[in-house]
Amino acid sequence: MTARRISVPPTAGLALRCADLRPWGDKRLDRALAAWLEVDEVLLECSGTSALVLALRTLQQWAPDRCEVVVPAYTCPLVALAVAQCGLQLRLCDLSPDCLDMDGDALDALLSHRTLALVPTHLGGRVADVARLLPRAQACGAYVIEDAAQALGARVHGRSVGLQGDIALFSLAVGKGLSTYEGG
Repeated sequence: MTARRISVPPTAGLALRCADLRPWGDKRLDRALAAWLEVDEVLLECSGTSALVLALRTLQQWAPDRCEVVVPAYTCPLVALAVAQCGLQLRLCDLSPDCLDMDGDALDALLSHRTLALVPTHLGGRVADVARLLPRAQACGAYVIEDAAQALGARVHGRSVGLQGDIALFSLAVGKGLSTYEGG
C-alpha cells in the first residue's frame, strides 16, 4: 500500500509557511485585507476582472459622456475583455522604452475629454510609476484605476501599491502572491 501524498500548489512568490495554514486575525477576509492595506474597506469580487467591470460601470455612471479607457499596450488580456464588456473603447498606450509604464508622450496624445480612466498596471513584480500619471489624469478629468492584480503586498514609500489612484484592483487567483484560488 502506498502512502497518500498531500500536495499544496505553489504561490507566485510568497513562500508558504505552516503558520499560513492556521486561522489568523479577523475571520472576515475583507476586514483583514482592509486592515492590512490600511484602508476603510475593501469589496471582494469573484475575480479581478469582475472587479474591473464593476469599477468601470460605476465610473460610467459618474461620467456618462466619457467612453475611452487607456491601458498599457502590454497588459493582461482580461483587461481588454472587461473594457469591451462595458461597451467602452480601449485605447492602447505605447510603453516607455526602458520600462513597462505607459510612455508620457504617447499618453498625452491619447488623453481627451472622452477619457474615462487610465489603468496603469503593476505587472510581473514591477511597480508602475502611478505618481507620474496622476497629474495627466487630473488635467483631463479622468480616473485612475490601478491594476495591482499581480502586486498584492508590494509597497511604495511604505504604503501598499494601489492607493495612489482612485480605485485599486488586486487578484487572489491561482499563481498570485496571496491566493484564495480565485477572487479579486
